[in-house]
Amino acid sequence: MGDSRGIQRGFMKKILMLCLMLGISACGGPVKRVFPPQVSLQEILLQADGQVSVKFRIQNYSTVAMNYSKISGTMKFGDIDAATLDFNPGISVGPGSNEIVQQRLQLDQAALGAINNAIKNRSRLGYRLAGEITSSDPRGHYEIKYESALNAVPGLSGTLR
Repeated sequence: MGDSRGIQRGFMKKILMLCLMLGISACGGPVKRVFPPQVSLQEILLQADGQVSVKFRIQNYSTVAMNYSKISGTMKFGDIDAATLDFNPGISVGPGSNEIVQQRLQLDQAALGAINNAIKNRSRLGYRLAGEITSSDPRGHYEIKYESALNAVPGLSGTLR
């Protein structure tokens, strides 16, 4: 009988040590990883006053919430310099999530012509974003480099998505 109790005590000690190690390893919490975000266009809407309302989509690929405090750079439609970007999105984006930020921009005639042409002809409007997005918490500067296209939206006058 003495041997079986000794074996049981040894087994119980091993179980207790395993539980203790698992408990300690669980205290570390999830790993926090910060990855560069992505900025793209969600929508362009022509306004009656000649300005353009642009919805920017900010995608956070990090495992923590990111507070974005500045977007700077350029927006091009094909070879046309459409706009210089310099604004504070003032938004927090949750981990693995995205948010939309709306900005009103004054574009020159060439850029407005490209938008109107895409809407009138129901053709694609290719665009390119380049620059930098800054996060204030956690602190970081990330390159913006994105290229895609928007299409006219049937039934929504003056809208590209």
